[in-house]
Amino acid sequence: MSSLVYHNIMISYIISRLLQSIVTLLVIVTLLFFLLSILPGDAALLAGDPRMTQDPEVIANMRAKWGLDRPIHIRYLDYMYNLFKGNLGVSFLTNTSVNSLIANAFPHTFKLVLISFLISTTIGIFLGFVAAMKRGSFADLISMFLAIVGISAPRFWVGLMLMYFLSVSLNLLPSGGLGDGSLKFMILPAITLSIPLIALLARTTRSSVIEVTREDYVRTARAKGLLENAVRIKHILRNSLIPIITISGLQLGGLLANTVIVEKIFSLPGMGGLVVDSIHRRDLPAVQGCILIFSLGFILINLLIDLLYGYLDPRISYG
Repeated sequence: MSSLVYHNIMISYIISRLLQSIVTLLVIVTLLFFLLSILPGDAALLAGDPRMTQDPEVIANMRAKWGLDRPIHIRYLDYMYNLFKGNLGVSFLTNTSVNSLIANAFPHTFKLVLISFLISTTIGIFLGFVAAMKRGSFADLISMFLAIVGISAPRFWVGLMLMYFLSVSLNLLPSGGLGDGSLKFMILPAITLSIPLIALLARTTRSSVIEVTREDYVRTARAKGLLENAVRIKHILRNSLIPIITISGLQLGGLLANTVIVEKIFSLPGMGGLVVDSIHRRDLPAVQGCILIFSLGFILINLLIDLLYGYLDPRISYG
């Protein structure tokens, strides 16, 4: 296949996937809007000032101000119209733009997820690769035991244990908050968020590497007299990466979702804390905006993974 033909096929595939992603996002937005709208309870009562929502006239005014007194299909059309203009609405709680709330919260969440992902992939792939290369050894047994523990341990428990030992008992790291914004305030939350992914990647890497080492081309490379390190990196590790990348990408979306727990534990003002508070008080525009951003991130991650497949394995066809 010529490079021009392959290039055209890739462009067509990317356009097709982008269109699919847009449709998926529209379905998510629509389902989310109607599900939140039919939940029991009055958003005017839950999101309003408790001292003022005892007056029926105040409640009626709040419902009119927020458009909650209009038919649901009219509200949906208004929401979609504003969404296409890039307007996520106005928060019921703070009376400020949801765009600005997300703009303030997202950088903290992005920083936490990025650090956690780097920790997870570096340590997880390293442990899994070492365990596979030393299969049956003490290092292999210890690595897989720790992986099972890491997968099984709930994040909230891990976070509390790390906070107790490393912050309260040993006073090595801050227990929460952003402080002066330095990296040390992100270490405990990032470790808490990354431990299950480290464990999962270690197990996935070990299985994938062991499978690849049995392939004929690995034996051929060794028979040609290539250095063992070259065989391991160029032939074994690279050809083991597709399932590893799949798991990494899917779990990167999971990291976004699990920031809800970790940010609340460590009092971080990110998207996780924002969505929890918004759900608790039925701040519908903020909830919709946060979940939209999470969904968009998950979709883009999956698109990126699909494109990486072709780079890592030329045998994959997009035709």
